[in-house]
Amino acid sequence: MISKKIFAMASMVALSCVAGINVTCDRKSHYYHVGENAEIRISCDKDMPLDILLTSDGEAVLDRRTIQASATEPYVFNFTLGQPGVLRCLVKGDGKESLLGMAFDPEQILPVLPEPADFLSFWEKAVAALDAIPANFKMTELTEDCTDEYLYYDVECDNVNGTKHYGYLKLPRTDKKVPLLIYVEGAGVGQEQESFKEHNQNVEKFIPSPVASLVIGVHRYKPMPRIEDHRKQHAEYVKQFKQGEYWLENIDAQDLTDNFFYRAILGCKRICDQVSALPQIDRGHIAYLGASQGGMFGLYLTALCPQIRAAFCGVPAFCDCGGPVVGRHTPTCQIGELRNHAQFLRYFDAANFARHITVPVFISAGYIDTTCTSSSIFAAANCLAGPKLVYHKVDHGHMTGPVEYEALYWTYVARFLLGD
Repeated sequence: MISKKIFAMASMVALSCVAGINVTCDRKSHYYHVGENAEIRISCDKDMPLDILLTSDGEAVLDRRTIQASATEPYVFNFTLGQPGVLRCLVKGDGKESLLGMAFDPEQILPVLPEPADFLSFWEKAVAALDAIPANFKMTELTEDCTDEYLYYDVECDNVNGTKHYGYLKLPRTDKKVPLLIYVEGAGVGQEQESFKEHNQNVEKFIPSPVASLVIGVHRYKPMPRIEDHRKQHAEYVKQFKQGEYWLENIDAQDLTDNFFYRAILGCKRICDQVSALPQIDRGHIAYLGASQGGMFGLYLTALCPQIRAAFCGVPAFCDCGGPVVGRHTPTCQIGELRNHAQFLRYFDAANFARHITVPVFISAGYIDTTCTSSSIFAAANCLAGPKLVYHKVDHGHMTGPVEYEALYWTYVARFLLGD
């Protein structure tokens, strides 16, 4: 069992540097204690005016200034935070911009809003409602994709609210039980057969032994084989939502069971449970891997599915949805409508699910991530009740990282899939 600790990594290449503007701080770790001054240094390749904006991870404005920068002398100043959080420095000039993030006691950041008193009973009732519906689980062999080593299937089951849920499964051709790797797609149109194949190329690249691979969608439409058709299908699907974002499906409904989150979480759980119960699967070696939307569903499923023994949850979305209440970070995934639904979102806040996870979790945060902000992720990471690795991508944003990042999280997951 891995001991509980923080794993911080600093990239040797500062992505806060773009052509013409370079923004750095005085510590490679970008880590400070509350009240300590961070020395911020801004240099450029020519004399030009620069606009500098300091915020609490993109939300509350802490300082704003305009300077006349010199190509020969960097502009240096100090700044600090009086409470745990992430200081973001945005510099703009000459049509360019650079971003720098600095964390102040990030291990002390906690969710702003409390977990609802009926959080556990709400989800117990939700799972009971799901169990009351026959699964009607189906596996359809994708004959043209099968090989001498693997069988490929699309899978589906009945879900709450009269919907169906879908996914793809790859099973090794063997008489032995095999480990299972579960993956939920990132945000967007969702998986189809071509992207499922790409995912499996990564599985085979990083995991040396045969494993079963399950990809679960979040949408309530059946994936199409071709990418072009799949995108058209998604465009038609979101037309029915005035807001144009599928996360906002029935967001204004009085009944919490009518929205996207409720349906998608339970649908993913059902497929996860159905595939985990297949006779080919070694239930002692089931792990999860996903990032962004997939990272948040990793926290959902690892909390709700006891068969998952470990998870990589990269830059998870929908953490600490109450953060904007105190000006700590921007609304989740930049969807402004969510500002009006903080109380509602407490039932689907990934940080509240994190409180109920006791198995090992590898979670990552990007200091200059403007999609899933690092302070929101730290709030969730600090709620995890089991062993954890928190990976600090100090010079990186949402879906990038140092050269070793990808190999590290795949190795982490492989350890639990293939180990004793």
